[in-house]
Amino acid sequence: MCCVFYRTILEFTRGLDNSRPITFVTSQGVHIDKAVSSSLVLYCVSMLENKQTIGSKDGKGGIEENEFQGFSAWTVALFQRTVELREIIFLFNHVQYMDIICVNRYRAWYSDPGRLDLISYQVERELTNWHDRFKKPVLVTEYGAGAISGMHVLPAVMWTEDYLMLTLKQHFPVFDKLRGEGFLLGEMIWNFADFQTPQEVIRPVRCVKGLFTRERQPKMAAHLTRWRYWSLAANMTGIALPADLMFIGVP
Repeated sequence: MCCVFYRTILEFTRGLDNSRPITFVTSQGVHIDKAVSSSLVLYCVSMLENKQTIGSKDGKGGIEENEFQGFSAWTVALFQRTVELREIIFLFNHVQYMDIICVNRYRAWYSDPGRLDLISYQVERELTNWHDRFKKPVLVTEYGAGAISGMHVLPAVMWTEDYLMLTLKQHFPVFDKLRGEGFLLGEMIWNFADFQTPQEVIRPVRCVKGLFTRERQPKMAAHLTRWRYWSLAANMTGIALPADLMFIGVP
């Protein structure tokens, strides 16, 4: 029963448009292959208990429309088919049903903080394991590190621009190798620009993983990334590199 939920969603989605690959980002490891859908579970439990429909506002303890925006009637119907009241299976096998495996990974940041030396090994091993297990292409949908604009320390430490630069550079050769092996589809840095966050102990006023500041001024990593993407384009299409690249021939 635990596999029915994602398989049903996949079949429904493919029936809407079979020309596009289907995927979502997994936060789990390759040997776990589970997804926790706690919000959906709690939502559907309440719906089933109260015998209500989407957007019910009868004042009898139901969930209002704006509390769970984005969950449609067919989602509830799927849950009614796959679970019984108070017998919810929280973990669902999921990656096996996707066309592309998407992963967010912050090596040397959330895991093994400060260990830039481990990035290459860990990235290559995990992405290769995903492909070997499921025989599907892999897309890195997030990677990176936080960097406070203007902060520099040598040797590089976390939260400095130097650390973000080295984090990206440690990924590039591995991405090139795995792309050459034919299963890595792409690399997506998080994030384009810094943005404001609530006050919390894990961020200095804002999320500072951006290549640009909140004011849209480039950090050094923005120039490195510009070189990276232009180099990829040049290798794939033969297009000439711009003369104003700040990094040329960076390994």
